[in-house]
Amino acid sequence: MRALLLFAAALAGCTIPPDPVEGGPIDISDLTFGEFSTWARPIEDYIDFQTDDLGHDSFDRSIQALHVFGGRLYLGYGDATLNLGRTFPIEARFFYNLDPEDWRVEYTVNEEAIGRYRGDAETLLIPGVDATEDAWIGNAYSRHLDTDWIKSRTLDQALHVHDMLKDDDGSFWACGSGGTQDEYNAGQISSLVFHSTDDGTTFELAWKVPNTKPSGDARFTSLTRVDGALHAFGYRADGTGSINQIIAYRDVGADEPEPWSAMTDVLVDDVVELPDGRALATGVFVAGDLFHTVRLLDGDDADEVAAFEDLAVLDFFELGDGRVVTLALGSSEYPIPAGPYEVEVGLWDAADGSYRTLRRQESATLPLSVAYWKHSLFVGIADGRIRLAEGEIIE
Repeated sequence: MRALLLFAAALAGCTIPPDPVEGGPIDISDLTFGEFSTWARPIEDYIDFQTDDLGHDSFDRSIQALHVFGGRLYLGYGDATLNLGRTFPIEARFFYNLDPEDWRVEYTVNEEAIGRYRGDAETLLIPGVDATEDAWIGNAYSRHLDTDWIKSRTLDQALHVHDMLKDDDGSFWACGSGGTQDEYNAGQISSLVFHSTDDGTTFELAWKVPNTKPSGDARFTSLTRVDGALHAFGYRADGTGSINQIIAYRDVGADEPEPWSAMTDVLVDDVVELPDGRALATGVFVAGDLFHTVRLLDGDDADEVAAFEDLAVLDFFELGDGRVVTLALGSSEYPIPAGPYEVEVGLWDAADGSYRTLRRQESATLPLSVAYWKHSLFVGIADGRIRLAEGEIIE
């Protein structure tokens, strides 16, 4: 099996050709979507190995991320809690066509998991969520359409790199948590922001926000730009691991970033930038009864998006034109109750705030990630499957 994977990686090469569309472009708004059904099981080798190795299946078996880049559908998997990247390679796997057996390996990361892909139409980024090498240095991975992957093991003090972003000037930003060995031994973990001005080859520590609690963990988990200014979101936890403070900062790239009180009531899970300078953030409201919420970040404002007030949005997929495919559950309740789950994939438009349901369907297993690719909807499931709903032209 490993020989086949290596051959597939060599076959894939580093230059990505464009994705042809037969008969010209078809817009997602011209399609109606059928029932979701199991399409592929691209991490079955990982699941089988870990089940045998651990003697149980109580580990992260999910498709944590789906991302389209250069006509390919990429996926993320792994377990950064049990550190399973040390026993099985964590790879940037992708599909080039709709053959569910034809997944390929492009690159192997030195991480316990791939939890996110970031970037734009020209650049693909992987935050190194938990390096297998340890040593208080974090990793960041980047590539362009016509280049190989670059691994930058230069994020000094980083224990975890949770998010990355490509700025308008072509530089890269990354965020996470960490500290020196002495700080780690003392239980003082800080929130970190890094900056690269040489195309991801090296990163410099740009900003360090110490944990203000006696001991515990502080981290930035998400980055986005709002009106061109870099914003960072995260939390502080005490020595027991309980989150006791939400942190949000505006203009992180400036000399003196400022706290953003409008977002200190939401534990942000994910953020997606919009072409008009705004951003969407999904997370959990924590200043009272807990529930899932989506906020529209615009200047000083962070208003709740009414279209999602009764949903728990789990993932975003921005189409590049201000429209966002959303993966949600049919209730905003937190914590998420046990299944079965009422799953809703919808389309939100930043231009007018409109929202419509693309497909609503019950699922016995929790969905985690969503993508739109080759005129179909794809959902990554917690048991390692990818489900597909084919699009048909509306007559």
